Amino acid sequence: IGVFLFAGFFVLLLVGALTMLGDITVSAVSVNFWGRLVYYITLITGGAGFVLGTIGCIGLLVKRIMDTNLKTYTRRIDYINLLFVLAVLLTGFLAWILTDFTFAVAREYMYGLITFSPVGNIEPIIATHIILLALLLAYIPFTNMMHFFAKFFTYHMVRWDDVPNLRGSKLGRELGPLFNQPISWSAPHIKPDIQCWGDIPKVISGQHAARTQKGE
Repeated sequence: IGVFLFAGFFVLLLVGALTMLGDITVSAVSVNFWGRLVYYITLITGGAGFVLGTIGCIGLLVKRIMDTNLKTYTRRIDYINLLFVLAVLLTGFLAWILTDFTFAVAREYMYGLITFSPVGNIEPIIATHIILLALLLAYIPFTNMMHFFAKFFTYHMVRWDDVPNLRGSKLGRELGPLFNQPISWSAPHIKPDIQCWGDIPKVISGQHAARTQKGE
């Protein structure tokens, strides 16, 4: 939950920066209702994300170390990944508590990113958090942590999507080009007359019909 709240917080910082781009002040005393709304939602989401994320990472580390059922198949890289995420969340939590309780500096930094404008001096703890976050975002796609975002598409949609594939349906049109993809690997059941994926059910159907005629 903490990680997803943190992702939402990141999006809200972007929303806040775009709001500032529209000459609307984002603060608790903004004369514009939208500016106040973005301020409070960002504050709640970011604070909850840092707190829950930090507690969750520490809890997972303790559980993987103490629980023998988890400890036996936890790899060294799993500990490293958890410590990496913890470092990002913990530095963000400290930056929030110690120097940027309203996330004004974070919003200004996001504003500088989208406007390509220089950002003033920031505290070392905030700079450390930004650097670690950038490194983590570059690192995640090469790890199994990517399942945070890909799981819906690679499991939930595959496991629970029961929309029938009717003739002429959108799913059928999307699958059509895939069936024409050539088969680039070999196996005993890949016969010479099988050139693409669409040939496989035709050949299997023919083989089944032949066995039926023979009484097999």
